[in-house]
Amino acid sequence: GDFWRRWHVSLSTWFRDYVYIPLGGSRTSTLLWCRNLAVVFVLSGLWHGAAWTFLAWGAAHALFLICSVLTMNTRRELVERLHLHRWPRVLQCARVLLTFHLVLIAWVLFRAETFSHALTVYRSLLDVSHMTLAGLNRPQLVFAVLGIIWVQGMDLLAESGAVMPIFERRPVWVRWGAYVSLAVAILAFGEFRSKQFLYFQF
Repeated sequence: GDFWRRWHVSLSTWFRDYVYIPLGGSRTSTLLWCRNLAVVFVLSGLWHGAAWTFLAWGAAHALFLICSVLTMNTRRELVERLHLHRWPRVLQCARVLLTFHLVLIAWVLFRAETFSHALTVYRSLLDVSHMTLAGLNRPQLVFAVLGIIWVQGMDLLAESGAVMPIFERRPVWVRWGAYVSLAVAILAFGEFRSKQFLYFQF
């Protein structure tokens, strides 16, 4: 739910105001609420393109969100019983990782031209040999993992408001060294080839 409150806000708001609420929204029975949500997400998929893969993408997100809401109380009870509320950061990371991977699984349907294409991608994801290296050699994979850890760490610091104080306490040469290193990394590893923006095709 949090993902869809942040992702493509303008389109989500339009569907909420002109489809979801007129259908009855959440102020109805559980069964009708599930139907309303499914209609919104399936239509959202069809808005992106008249193809079965887009429809399946919308249906997948409807299923994810319905399961999330229907299991909310059960999951809260499980968190209490396992005392996971004592480690809020760990719990937050687990939720983010779960949401992230569910969204990525659905994106395969969004980008695939056919269901057979999507199945090929899913089979590749389950292939351990591909999963290990992800198409990268070992140094590239190590660098990618370290980069992800660094970016996530900086994101957590930014949320706590600790980034600027940490940098302000450092000498000038340390700060400028970090800035130059970032610029070099962007130039070395950035993607600068011209590509058509995905949404231009809709």
